[in-house]
Amino acid sequence: MAMLLLCGECEFKIISDSASIDRKIKFHISPKSNIALKFLRTQLGSLLAHQFRGKGLTTEQIPWNEIALMVLGKVKADVQDQPIVVIT
Repeated sequence: MAMLLLCGECEFKIISDSASIDRKIKFHISPKSNIALKFLRTQLGSLLAHQFRGKGLTTEQIPWNEIALMVLGKVKADVQDQPIVVIT
């Protein structure tokens, strides 16, 4: 799923339960996951653009940065100490 967040031009088709990268690689994804990935990709794009300009993260962007790092596998959530976060 990390490929959907970072690679190429991604197209999300919610009706057909699929997402494709550059119209070459196709994934079947549930509608809820499809919407979540689409929204996370949008947030991650604006977050990276903000950081490339050399600006610091705002308080609204910090949680999105943490979620993106967890999705991309850089940080593992410690289930015992932290509450479970459900994104709907």
